[in-house]
Amino acid sequence: MNSTFGHRDAVDLQTAVLHINGADAARLGIRHSGQVRVFNDRGSCVLPACVDDTVQPGVVSAPSVRWAKRSPGKRNVNALTSERLTDAGGGPTFYSCLVQVEREWES
Repeated sequence: MNSTFGHRDAVDLQTAVLHINGADAARLGIRHSGQVRVFNDRGSCVLPACVDDTVQPGVVSAPSVRWAKRSPGKRNVNALTSERLTDAGGGPTFYSCLVQVEREWES
């Protein structure tokens, strides 16, 4: 549905979030609604943090894909995913990937 309604501000806000556990956020100096950089060897994107108990410590979740043209640097979580297919059935591996998260420092 974000393909159809991603131009709406309310939908953009729903798709532009990274859920992070409170313990991890505290350790990394991340606050709720603060900007974070999510990255790995394939790329990076910037999202606002949603500090809550939606995910376990050590796990983050971006529940949807924000329109790239509405994202800082025009990159969304698709920049982090692998093009590799699973060994069982040749399915996509984009539902799970290893990332690092850091606080995005304001200038």
